[in-house]
Amino acid sequence: MRHGTQVHSSRKLLRAFTLVELLVAMALGVILTGAIVFIFVQSQKIFTEMDAKVSVYNYARTAFDTVERDLANTAKTADMEFFQDSESDGIPGHYDRRNGDPEAIPVSSPFGDPHFLIDKQEKYIYGMTLHQPPPYTGFDGKKHRHDSIYFRTVTSVNGQTKPVLVEYALDYRRASNGTLRLLPILVRRHWSITKIQKSLAGPQITLNGDNKAIESELCLYVTDVKFEFYLQDKRSGRPGRLYSAEEACRGPVGSATNQANIRMRNFATDGGFKIACFYDSRHLHTKQEDKAVYDQKRKMLITENIFHFPMTEVGDRMVLFNFDIPSATYRDLTIKSIERFDTGSGAGGTAGTPKYGIRFIETLPTYTKDPECEYRTGFLPSMVRMTVKIKDRKRKAVRTLVRQFKLLGA
Repeated sequence: MRHGTQVHSSRKLLRAFTLVELLVAMALGVILTGAIVFIFVQSQKIFTEMDAKVSVYNYARTAFDTVERDLANTAKTADMEFFQDSESDGIPGHYDRRNGDPEAIPVSSPFGDPHFLIDKQEKYIYGMTLHQPPPYTGFDGKKHRHDSIYFRTVTSVNGQTKPVLVEYALDYRRASNGTLRLLPILVRRHWSITKIQKSLAGPQITLNGDNKAIESELCLYVTDVKFEFYLQDKRSGRPGRLYSAEEACRGPVGSATNQANIRMRNFATDGGFKIACFYDSRHLHTKQEDKAVYDQKRKMLITENIFHFPMTEVGDRMVLFNFDIPSATYRDLTIKSIERFDTGSGAGGTAGTPKYGIRFIETLPTYTKDPECEYRTGFLPSMVRMTVKIKDRKRKAVRTLVRQFKLLGA
């Protein structure tokens, strides 16, 4: 009896799991494994998304910081001069137009890009310039914006601090054959003067040694770039706002008076919009030139269309040149005030109509008649806003990043 009892006990100890127990164990194992895999996959997804987002912000931050540094070193002058010439027949220290044509500054597209900011008709634009060309069509079949901004600044070139022309633009086409890039790149182009040679036709200027832009890549995977200027009509007292090039050319939404006050000339020849931060006799939206007359009785400069110089301020510099009196020479003057006055019947306007004229700190000579002349004065927007759309490295998500830059020289 004792022996039989021992055999029965050992059999009980050797008993296996039942099918139900095995199924329950397997189910629990599958659930636990699935939970671990799910957590791992989600963690990997979150890590990938965060890594892509951090990469996008790093790309954009580098570009934004570079733009901010260049904008901080731009300054407001009479015409945002790039080089200081000393030609006896020109305006010393200023950009000259000889017989209506610009000086031969060979700023041009490095690849013959028709959407390049500086057109052949404007080899050099003497002022901060915003270009909003027609949108380009990407590989996704969608229209994308590619604004450009161009201005004079001061930066280090080969260890020397020099004035340079800078352009920020979206390079969306290949340099080799002009075909569309799969991944557009935000680039910085700059030009600095390496040689000025005098000639009878005017100064022959060489930029960067071979007149080609020096280009550096700032940000990868950029699909869209948008720039806006903060502009304000200083005469009306109304608050300013941010304008795209198109809005500045067309005028803001609002009353007809407000539209007329802020509207700027469109320099674009590509079907887009381009504004430049200066006023001269070509500021009108027609081919007509708006020359000025210095009214010696009022001691004011008054344009033929009684222009009120909406973005110009007291203390800005203005250049007067190409006088119709042979004895009169160019003048580099400081604006003392921009005043409203009644034109009366002898100043090109209707009696009782308030108009604007400019007084200067400096005293002009007395002339035999009121001299007619051309003029030029530059200004800066007080703020620039830059908006970029960037794809991550996996080219899945598109993120929109914005930064505003305050211009200290404005």
